[in-house]
Amino acid sequence: MRIQIMFLMLIAAATVVGCKPPHEQESPSTKSSLNTFIEGATGKTAVDAGKRMEADIQRISTAHNNELNEVLGE
Repeated sequence: MRIQIMFLMLIAAATVVGCKPPHEQESPSTKSSLNTFIEGATGKTAVDAGKRMEADIQRISTAHNNELNEVLGE
């Protein structure tokens, strides 16, 4: 019973925090608190960070392999 009440309070708090008056020109990079909360709870933020990290590793690996190929004369 306590867990259900705590869950409902958490959802209510996230909903209230996400309810803000719309701005006339809100930049596309800003997200509402509710979107940030949902992305954090679902793990989307961690997945996106992992994809960025994978892309960085691939880029660095490719550059390193190109340098090795130049040195070895292949």
